[in-house]
Amino acid sequence: MRVGRGTASFDDAQDRGHARLCIGMDRVKQNHMTVVGLTGTIASGKSTVARFFQEWGAVVLDADEIGHEVVHPGKRAWRQIVEAFGDGVLLPHGEIDRDFLGQLVFHDPVAREKLNGIVHPRLVSELKKRIEVVRSRGFPGIVVVDAALLPLWEVTSLVERLIVVRAAEEHRIQRLIVKNGFSKADAEARLHAQEDLEKRLQQADFVIVNDGTVAKLRKAARKVWTQLTRSRR
Repeated sequence: MRVGRGTASFDDAQDRGHARLCIGMDRVKQNHMTVVGLTGTIASGKSTVARFFQEWGAVVLDADEIGHEVVHPGKRAWRQIVEAFGDGVLLPHGEIDRDFLGQLVFHDPVAREKLNGIVHPRLVSELKKRIEVVRSRGFPGIVVVDAALLPLWEVTSLVERLIVVRAAEEHRIQRLIVKNGFSKADAEARLHAQEDLEKRLQQADFVIVNDGTVAKLRKAARKVWTQLTRSRR
């Protein structure tokens, strides 16, 4: 669980041994908590924006990290995945081989839907629990739910605002080639697989365009952060 840096911290007894939530209480003075969704397609720069928000005082709940946790060996989702896809999706130490499983379902829409049906309900349930844990502690700032598939989960009640990070296709392809080692064909296939997601991102309250340098992205993210904090006064 990623969290904003600050002067106050607390141990979450319900969070099953996760790291302490270090909350930037000195950075955000409002007396109520706001939950914001942060989403974007692959290689859009969403995770970089999440780190900026964390730096500025947000508690960031990373759906990808939680997704890893809900499929730990022995958990119900883990057992269902093994039943559905076989022992071949396991690494030698028993964990799910996420790269192999990702490739498997990427080329098979039926398998992908089956996997999502196993993982996503548990992931959303866990996100809701963690939001309520932060709320119960009286955190007065902004909680950011960092989740690429958030618009597809039909959980509009989960967040009050939705932020979308966008980038031109050519920039995303280049990032996938450089950072992930994809071929151009593989990168293009990954982007095209998210076309439906792109259509659903139109429900955004804020759009951050990432077609330049990291410094420009930071500046754009800061503008949105300022708008969020001002709207809470």
